Amino acid sequence: MGWVTPLGDDIEVVWQRLLRGDSAIRPTTLFDAGTFPTTFSAEVRGFDMAKYLGPDAERHKDASRNSRFALAASTMAWRSAGLDGCKTLDPTRIGIYLGGGEGPIDFDHFVAAAVAGWDHEANGGRGDLDARKWAERAVQELQAVSESEQDPNMAAGHIACQFDAQGPALNTLTACAASTQAMGEATNLIRRGDADIVISATKSPHFTVTQEAVAEADAGRAEPKQRLYVDLAVPRDIDPTLSPLLTIDDLQTLAEHNNELKRDAASEAETILEEELETLFKDLAFHDLLPLLNDPPPGAPALTEDWKRLRSIFETPSLKIASFTITEKGYNIKSADGEVFPFVEADFAAGPARVGSYIGKVAALMYARFKAGELPISLVSMDNCSHNGTRLHDAVHAFAAEWARRDLAEPAFAEYVENREKVGFPWSMIDKITPRPDDKVIAMLKKDGFEDTESVKTSKGTFVAPFVNAEETQYLVVEDWFPNGRPNIETARGVLFTERETVDKVERMKVCTCLNPLHTALAVFGCLLGYTLISDEMKDRELRKLVEVIGYREGLPVVVDPGVLDPKEFIDTVVNVRIPNVFMPDTPQRIATDTSQKLAIRFGETIKAYQKRPDLSVSDLKIIPLVFAGWLRYVMGVDDNGNAFQPSDDPMLDRMKEALSGIRLGDVGPFAEKLRPIFANSRIFGVDLYEAGLGELAEMYFAELVAGPGAVRKTLQKYLA
Repeated sequence: MGWVTPLGDDIEVVWQRLLRGDSAIRPTTLFDAGTFPTTFSAEVRGFDMAKYLGPDAERHKDASRNSRFALAASTMAWRSAGLDGCKTLDPTRIGIYLGGGEGPIDFDHFVAAAVAGWDHEANGGRGDLDARKWAERAVQELQAVSESEQDPNMAAGHIACQFDAQGPALNTLTACAASTQAMGEATNLIRRGDADIVISATKSPHFTVTQEAVAEADAGRAEPKQRLYVDLAVPRDIDPTLSPLLTIDDLQTLAEHNNELKRDAASEAETILEEELETLFKDLAFHDLLPLLNDPPPGAPALTEDWKRLRSIFETPSLKIASFTITEKGYNIKSADGEVFPFVEADFAAGPARVGSYIGKVAALMYARFKAGELPISLVSMDNCSHNGTRLHDAVHAFAAEWARRDLAEPAFAEYVENREKVGFPWSMIDKITPRPDDKVIAMLKKDGFEDTESVKTSKGTFVAPFVNAEETQYLVVEDWFPNGRPNIETARGVLFTERETVDKVERMKVCTCLNPLHTALAVFGCLLGYTLISDEMKDRELRKLVEVIGYREGLPVVVDPGVLDPKEFIDTVVNVRIPNVFMPDTPQRIATDTSQKLAIRFGETIKAYQKRPDLSVSDLKIIPLVFAGWLRYVMGVDDNGNAFQPSDDPMLDRMKEALSGIRLGDVGPFAEKLRPIFANSRIFGVDLYEAGLGELAEMYFAELVAGPGAVRKTLQKYLA
């Protein structure tokens, strides 16, 4: 299904707007309607065919406006049906039945020809059209392409060209009934047996396609027609005796395959802080302001008092900073496949006065500050994601640009957001482990006489409490970009203001060498050895030695030194204070989440650095390949005692399990045939391990790790002696 309407083009968004009774009536902008009695209309605004067709839009650059709408809607329907990219369709069996009227007249040139051909003296001074004069001017003014685009069949023709549809391409023109008649005529194509594929997805309680109906359609044929039946309905629409038949369950495999392709194409993640911890930060730090952000302004012109208050804050010249802790996902305005989320598209279309999404509200507040005199401010992301200031900028900029493009805000608003002297989006690196409220801390507080210490699980699955248990160590490194000034907080412990390049270096030091790789190594082997607390792992001789070798021996020689923090001192604190902290109840199971997305940045960058250094040899990296082999051993879902466990969520978990299928604990290699495609995958490890000279070593480690119960411990003891 696909549509292009004055209310938008997203199926769910438009449907909800229709249910709400939203109106798309606006002053007419496509032409000057000032001399007409009616100056308003329901226009499709901001339409860009390239949004739907991409580079193919150039092929239809001369198409009339109605044909462009038809192309966009049919493209959405084609993709919605899952046909995009399908290479097995016979183009001679793809047909089009369209219900559409004539295209728009080439108005300006037509009127110019009519005026030139008008004889004012004819008809006794009443005037009349001189056909000869009109024709002479029309030949000069009118364009052949524009004239042919008025033909009712042109839209169907454009669609046929776009999808290489070489079957019937028909159009019916019966005024307002055209689309309904087109659907009826298309149905008759199926009834006559002209269709090769029958797709049904209704809410009918009984079969809509039966063996009897098919037999009737085939009556008179020498042989029954071969058709593919696709049943997307629940309960079933198509008689199960018909074949070949694909049901919605049969399509699950295809959907999973497509999802894997999307995951493979996703950019390499640098670090992800668990969403519930970020939500906890927000709940506690911004408790008073949460009602203002969580309750959107109503669709009617009247605004809530809370929203008015928050807007008035943004209109105040003295406001210097607005900070954000909304998790990495909070900045996303598009899905994994690159499509704008429906709720974001709804805000794009509604404008600053009627926003519903979080970033939409932020953009609306920035619009209020712009209207108050383009007042300066810095929007500071405190989320633990790479280049967080850019993520926030891109999200706010998208709203400003769209509103300006759709004439819902002045173009100067988008320029205001882009003006570095007016609006800052500094990068920041925050490092302070703050897990969920711990039961041991609750017990300690109760023993000391504190009341009301119980933690509460929210409807979103997060935990909040009247206290926060966090580590003593803390770092906040912020790019010094504050157009309206900032409070003097650099005297606080661990707070540093610096240039953007240094913020990036601090983050790379932490993520690529001094903290995150150590966490990942402990997570993988901790799960295999039955640990449930990261702090307990540091009491294990082999696991402690594991992180010390990765950090000091293999990581430090190529660490990115930011200058403002000493990398060795940072690792010292991590190994001796932070990870062993018993009041930080972090688990290896949580940290092992999405490991496939972390290996490239946490370990691959170190390998690349060794490759670039003439004074270093990649062959000196002995333990990082052991972590890679350990991860695949972890993916098998069997601990070192031979007991099954469920690995944490990971977008590549199913794919890795399938790649390792057939390997059992106690098996003897060689495993090269199964391991080589994995260890050669630079998307996972950042490099092809075989090209780097580490692939065979990782294979050897894996063979030792799967040798039998206790093999993980024996392998660690062997190489960490």
